Amino acid sequence: MAVTANAHKWMFGDFVVCYFLIGCGLGLLAGMITFTSVYIYCVVTYGLLFGLALGWLPSAILAATVCGLTILLWGPVALLLIAYFVIQFWQ
Repeated sequence: MAVTANAHKWMFGDFVVCYFLIGCGLGLLAGMITFTSVYIYCVVTYGLLFGLALGWLPSAILAATVCGLTILLWGPVALLLIAYFVIQFWQ
């Protein structure tokens, strides 16, 4: 069997999978940073007893929200940032 140059054509589903894989990586990173920073904020604000015992709850809720939004919206945000910096560069 001969191998042709067009052995694998990119389909729309391939781009969607790549978009969500990149989003999952960025979302995981953003979620971990959010969880850690909100947990530290809760400990500092509410003290060791309440902060350590109950700080994980708002931290987990906010981290899950940030993670989900990052997975879905990283592309448009990246395009807006690129457009902003191009406009600032040309002024």
